[in-house]
Amino acid sequence: PDIYSSRLVVQEANTDIASLLDWAREKGLSIKSIEEYLPPFDDVFVELVNTEDEGV
Repeated sequence: PDIYSSRLVVQEANTDIASLLDWAREKGLSIKSIEEYLPPFDDVFVELVNTEDEGV
C-alpha cells in the first residue's frame, strides 16, 4: 500500500462499498480503486484461535 491507501473493516462489503462511494462523491473525493479483501482461511482461523485464547 502507498501513503494514500486505507483498509476499512465493515460488516457487509456489498452494501458498505456502495455507501462509501456515495459518501466520497458527496464530499468531492476521488477514489482510485476499491475492492473487497477476503483473507486466507488460515489467517481467519489463527485470529479466531487467538481471540478465544484471550477469553474474548
